[in-house]
Amino acid sequence: MDSATDDSAHNSLPRTAQDSMPYSSPGSSLRALAESFRRVEPDYEGLPYRIPTLWLEPWSHNGSSIVHNPARWMAQCCEDILNGRYRSQRRVTGLPGTNKKTPEHSHWYMLLPRHFTAYDHGQAAFDRGWSRVGTLCKTIAVLPYLCSLGVRTIVLLPLMQGGRYAHKGRIGSVYAIANPTELDLLLSEPACGLSIDEQFQALVEAAHACDIQVIQEFALRTTSRDADWVAQHPEWYYWVREEGAEHHGFHPPHFRAETLREIERKVQALNFQQLPEPDPEYRALFCTSPVRVQKDKEGQWLGVLEDGTRCRIPGAFADYPPDDTQPLWSDVSYLRLHTHPQFNYVAYNTVRMYDADLDRPEFRSEALWERLQSVIPDFIRRFNIDGAVLDMSHSLPAALASRIIAAARSLKPEFVFVEENFHTSAASREKGFDAVLGNWWYRCTCSQDSATAREELEHSPPAIPFLACPDTHNSPRLFLRASRDLALHILEWSAQLPQGIRCTLAGTEFGCTQVMNTGLGFSPEETQTYPADDLPLFSDVPMDWDAADPSILRIYRNIDPQ
Repeated sequence: MDSATDDSAHNSLPRTAQDSMPYSSPGSSLRALAESFRRVEPDYEGLPYRIPTLWLEPWSHNGSSIVHNPARWMAQCCEDILNGRYRSQRRVTGLPGTNKKTPEHSHWYMLLPRHFTAYDHGQAAFDRGWSRVGTLCKTIAVLPYLCSLGVRTIVLLPLMQGGRYAHKGRIGSVYAIANPTELDLLLSEPACGLSIDEQFQALVEAAHACDIQVIQEFALRTTSRDADWVAQHPEWYYWVREEGAEHHGFHPPHFRAETLREIERKVQALNFQQLPEPDPEYRALFCTSPVRVQKDKEGQWLGVLEDGTRCRIPGAFADYPPDDTQPLWSDVSYLRLHTHPQFNYVAYNTVRMYDADLDRPEFRSEALWERLQSVIPDFIRRFNIDGAVLDMSHSLPAALASRIIAAARSLKPEFVFVEENFHTSAASREKGFDAVLGNWWYRCTCSQDSATAREELEHSPPAIPFLACPDTHNSPRLFLRASRDLALHILEWSAQLPQGIRCTLAGTEFGCTQVMNTGLGFSPEETQTYPADDLPLFSDVPMDWDAADPSILRIYRNIDPQ
C-alpha cells in the first residue's frame, strides 16, 4: 500500500475527554522541542516528507504516506504526547522476582535509533536539511506506534559518539565509542534547533509521558581506538610497539592444544590461580604507557616512550575461549582495568578470566574505575533514564560491576540493571542485576525441539528474569530461521515463559528479516554474505518498514501474554 496523507488527517482523529486531559507532569525539554518545531513550521510549509504509514494511526498499514510539513507533524506528535494522549491504562506491577516497578507484562522493545527511524523521506526533505538516518526526534514520533504494541519499556542500543579510526562499514559500529559521556551527533535532527542533549532529554520525557521506561545500553569495557580518553590517560590503555601493531600484524595470542585444555579445566573449576600466559614472543609486543601521545594524519593515537620508541593502541579480539575464531575487532580496544606490570598485555587472563594475582585491590586502575562508575550516574542526572544494559558485563571484574551498580542506585534506587549474560543463574542476581539477556534467542529455534526448551523452562524456571527475545541485534532474525507458522508460535511462547520478560527486537513484530550484525549464531560462510556496509550496526542502513507484513502485525498484537 502506498498512500498520500497530509497532517490534517492525522490531527483530526477523534479524541475522548480523557485523551484531551493534560499530562500531569509535562517535560520541559519535550515542550521546548514542540515549541522549536512550531517556530520553524512556516519555513517548511508544503515540503513533502515521506514516512512509513505505520508511524500514523491506526498504526496497522504498510507502505508510505506523505506529510506536507515535517516540522508541523513533529510538533503535533510532541504535543499529543504532552497532552497525555498515549498514556497507558495498564496497571504497574513488579519486574518478575523483584520489587522493581515496571509496567504490566514487562513488554520491552529493543531498538537502534539511527536504524529504527531511518527512512527515505524524499530528496526534497534531505535537500532542506532533514536527516536521512534515524534520529531521537523521529523516535519520539514513533512512540505512539510502540504504545499500540503494548510496549512499556524501550531498550536503546548505544547512543554515544563513535570513533572514526579503523571503523567498520560506512559510519562505524555503535560499540566503537569515542566518548562514553557524549551523545552521537548523528542522532540529532538539525531542523529542531536544540542540542543533542536536549533532544535526548525530550525523548526520555516523551517516553515517560507514554508510561514507557527507558533502558540504555552501555559498553564500559572497551572504547574506540581513537577515544578522547587516550590524550588525558594513556595508562588506561594497552600499548604495543609500532612494529607489532602494523596493519594485519597484530593478532590474538596462540595457545597449544594442551594449554587450551589446561585453561578450560581451570576456568571450569573457577580456579584463576596462575592461569597459563601467552608465549613470551606475544607478551614482548606490549610496552609501558607512553610519556606523550598525539594523533597522526589518519586520526590514530601515536605514543612515544621515554627512549623514543613509537607505540600504538592495538585492536581487540574475542577473548574467550582463547582460540575463538571471530574476526578481529579492529575498531575498538580494551581498557586496561588493572595496573599490574606483569600483566600489561591483552589476553583471556587479563580482560575476561582475570588472573588471581592481577585482580587484587592494589592493582585496580582506581582513577579509571571511578570514571567508569560515574558514567551511568551522569546519564541519570542529565536524562533521568530508568535502567541500563551492561554490554559484556559478565566480563567485568566483579568488584567493578558492583561499584557501577551501587553508584547508579545511590541516585535512583529503583534503577534496573540487565547483565549481558547467556546464563540465567542466581550469581547474576547476587551481583545486583535484575535480569539477564539469557539464551532464549538461541534455544527457541536452534535446539532440537523448541517446544522441549519451553517445557524445560516451565518445569524449572530460571533463577533470574531473562529477556524472552526470539532474536537479538547480534543473531539471525527469527523469520529467517523459522517458518512463518513456527515463528508466530515462538512469539506467543516468548510472551508466556516463566521469569521471561517479553522482548521484541525492532521489526520482528511485522516479520522483518533484516540482519543487524553477525555476532552470534552465524557460520563463517553466512558471515561472508553480510558485509559491514549492509549491516545497520555499522552503516547507515534504514529499517525495512516498507516490507512490513500487516498480517503478522495483527497476530502479534493479539498475543495474550497472560
